[in-house]
Amino acid sequence: MCHAEGGMLCCNAGDGEEVRPLPLDMLTTDEGTAVIGDELQQHPSKVPVSLHQLQGKWNRQADGMPMGEVKGSTVEWDMSYQHAPSKLSMVTGLSGVPVAADVEMELAGEKHWARYETGNRPQLIWTDGEVWVKPLNQH
Repeated sequence: MCHAEGGMLCCNAGDGEEVRPLPLDMLTTDEGTAVIGDELQQHPSKVPVSLHQLQGKWNRQADGMPMGEVKGSTVEWDMSYQHAPSKLSMVTGLSGVPVAADVEMELAGEKHWARYETGNRPQLIWTDGEVWVKPLNQH
């Protein structure tokens, strides 16, 4: 049984033991809605992301350093990295990847995932915490 309390969802396991509270804004389902008591809350559905939206140059948000340029389905790294291009794949909704991931990139034999966010300045938020943004003069 679950109940909303102070902006948190608290649930009891079948044996009566209370499990860790969950912030209400973190609650989602496959259908994009959450039912709390008699209240139905709508969560915005995820807008599909395409490789077309990722095209162009990207900088690291923390220091503005150029990261590279997405061309087609690859990241061509900035010359300062001296790295071969990395393959990009769209993974939204696929099994075996983080739920929030839109993009998968292979770099040096390891897979990395990012969530794409639109807005005044589109960004890629990587699972390692790094954030890439489009340069201010490019959208």
